[in-house]
Amino acid sequence: MVRKVSSELVPLTRELALQFSQMAKLPGERPLRASRVKYFEAELQGGTFNSPNWAKAIIDGHEGEWRADGQHTSHLLATCDEKLFPKDDLSVTINTYRLNSLGDLGELFDLFDNPLSARTNADKMGIYIADYAELDQLDRTFLGRTARGIDYFFRDLLKEGQKAKVFDSREHGLYFDDGVNRAFAVWLYEHHQTKHAWMVGKPGIAAEIYIDWRSHPELAKVFWAEVFTESNSDPDDETRMLASTLRDWSRKQPRVTQDRFRARAKKAFDRYRRLTVGRSKEAAREDEVIEIPPGTASGGYELHA
Repeated sequence: MVRKVSSELVPLTRELALQFSQMAKLPGERPLRASRVKYFEAELQGGTFNSPNWAKAIIDGHEGEWRADGQHTSHLLATCDEKLFPKDDLSVTINTYRLNSLGDLGELFDLFDNPLSARTNADKMGIYIADYAELDQLDRTFLGRTARGIDYFFRDLLKEGQKAKVFDSREHGLYFDDGVNRAFAVWLYEHHQTKHAWMVGKPGIAAEIYIDWRSHPELAKVFWAEVFTESNSDPDDETRMLASTLRDWSRKQPRVTQDRFRARAKKAFDRYRRLTVGRSKEAAREDEVIEIPPGTASGGYELHA
């Protein structure tokens, strides 16, 4: 049986961190992972490191105290450069648990960072969209995939030396502070149950859909609706061929890169756009010769720069 016997809020000091990092570890404690230490170090550097929660255990029949949680943060705070150590008079919460025997270790382990109770990136998305009624009812996993595509596009801009603001995956919901991105998500969600809705989960494809929609919205809506549904009656239509190619690539081993997915989608949309513009210009020339009765549409698509 596991029981919490005390909970203390104490000042966070270098000495306390050193003491806790050197405390006897519970049998089976996970190895110290450099990636987790690096994550907390980035928080220290960015000024976002907050008061940690540590835990120790007392086990009946065994002497002393054992560190149960807090390995990574205590290690970092005990060894980091002095200029990185928090200067904001932070505190640390130390919870103490009592175990009847070593057989209770599994129960104790599941109290900390249990994946079944963890708040995922999709869960955090809800915090960022709470003020936007148009997004509140949309599936958050789908919004996460949409944001990954937007993020992929902006990171491509950075590769090209252009200015772009990007966010860590945990903060992708911040992309929806931009009304244009919210409008994109609302439109894209119209296709979330179509035959090829899985494409949104490929950041390279989602990035291309995003830039097509921003650059040529009306044309992109028609093109990508037909790709998602594979509904064009002509089996040799550009939208049908693209859907088929991307589907085949999604099953390939080794996996196709996201850059290649995007390049293929871009090639198809650009060709579709050129053909459509050509047909529109041809229709315009015919309009100069053939008188169209008042109120009759001239055909073609409205293109946006």
